Amino acid sequence: GDDGFEEYQEDVDETDVETAVSTAASVKSNSKPKNYGSVGSSASKSPSKKNLWPFSSNGKGLQKSKSKSRRSVRRGSSKKNVVEDDDDDWPNATVTYNETTGRPERPTRGWCLDVFFFIEGCAILTCVSLLATQVLPLILIPISEIEPVTFVLKIYISLFSILFMIVESDLPVPYVHQAIFLQTYSPRGFLYSFLGLTCLQEAYSERVDDMIAHASDKFHVAWFALFLQVSAWSLCILGALYFAMGLFCLKRFRDKLVHEHRAKWSLYRQEMKEFLQQNGDGK
Repeated sequence: GDDGFEEYQEDVDETDVETAVSTAASVKSNSKPKNYGSVGSSASKSPSKKNLWPFSSNGKGLQKSKSKSRRSVRRGSSKKNVVEDDDDDWPNATVTYNETTGRPERPTRGWCLDVFFFIEGCAILTCVSLLATQVLPLILIPISEIEPVTFVLKIYISLFSILFMIVESDLPVPYVHQAIFLQTYSPRGFLYSFLGLTCLQEAYSERVDDMIAHASDKFHVAWFALFLQVSAWSLCILGALYFAMGLFCLKRFRDKLVHEHRAKWSLYRQEMKEFLQQNGDGK
């Protein structure tokens, strides 16, 4: 009886093992392929790499992965020393590298952007000189000798001069940066011309008053009125120039150039930071 029970137990164990093996084989045969759902899968209707990409176009992960691709290009052949970035934040941004050291090179500005910056620099200098011609008389001349209307006019012109300096400096001031009549060239040119003509009339009045007050001095020069007149003429010329530039819709072209230039510098700083980290120095 004991021998028969042991043989029966061995048969039961062998049957359980065979059943477990057959079950595992069937599960393995019905399981999904190893590359199921992965990028480049041979299965039909496999999702594309773009759909599986876990980072948005503005995420840090995408920027990090792009920086890896840029580093691989930089480490490769010296002929591939220009890297482009198609990110929305960096439109047409390129970085060039030194063929010998692999160090990123500083971005350069085009002559078109230099022309726009030169015009804006002239406008800032004009507004500074105009502000000086309005503030200095209020400091050097006693208030009792200045008429109330002239005093208020100088305050208004000073405020407009400061406003135009902020506009030309392209500072991110919320209201100024969103004001259409200040951020488009034609309305800006109209305002510049209007303020310039107002300052010309003020300069003429101050010159006449100063000549009457110093009628006995034939060599007297009304310096404040002279500088005010020069600044006013400069503002009128800038107003006409801005108005003409607005007719050709050059503001959008200028903003595109500035955005691309800032994108190049952003990409350059990131590449330079990675280059210094890889080389372990701050040179």
